[in-house]
Amino acid sequence: MRRIIVIALCVYLLMIAAGTGVYLYLGDTTKKAPPPALKASDTAPASGKAAEKKSAGAARQQRADALRSEMKCVDRKGITLYTFDYPKKPEPGVYLRPFVVSDGMAYELKFDVYYFYDIDDAQKTAWIHGDALEITTDSGVHTLFFSSRDRRDKMAMDAQDLAENYVHTATREEESLLEEIGASQHVSLRYYQQESGLGRSQHLSREEIHRIHDMVEFYHLEKQEGEQ
Repeated sequence: MRRIIVIALCVYLLMIAAGTGVYLYLGDTTKKAPPPALKASDTAPASGKAAEKKSAGAARQQRADALRSEMKCVDRKGITLYTFDYPKKPEPGVYLRPFVVSDGMAYELKFDVYYFYDIDDAQKTAWIHGDALEITTDSGVHTLFFSSRDRRDKMAMDAQDLAENYVHTATREEESLLEEIGASQHVSLRYYQQESGLGRSQHLSREEIHRIHDMVEFYHLEKQEGEQ
């Protein structure tokens, strides 16, 4: 009888030992289980955004290069002037000519209000000494005012022609106006003197409107690239 009890006790102890071993093994395995590997989808959004940004930057630079190839670039002591190749003596009339100036880092949008007259012009407007420019676009009428101190007057040596012009750095509002001009189908200008009312009107050609659009777009592209 005592022998049976001893055998039963030994069997019981062996069962306890085996159960403890299994518990410790499973518990240890759980603790040492490696973290799940990252899925490809976890990194896809970040890499996708980087690729998209790189592609957009390349497309932006390609467009800027295409626009630059159509322009006249003049370097003056470390400053580059981007403009179109305008004739020195155009047909008599009023012109609005935006251009971009850069030191290689920053970009600035400017524009030139240019009035040209020659002695054979049938309108005989001669000197206007204007200080205002009225611009009519598809969206409305806008008027820019200038200080007469900023006006540049020039007459040819033989007095056969003359010119008046203002070179002005575009404000945010004027930048928006240039965008509006570039997006319009029909644009007219009226350069005049407020006191006397004397002035000169002209409709912009499709080429002039297109050039204004392209110059403003070029400015935005280069400015955006420089801010990256």
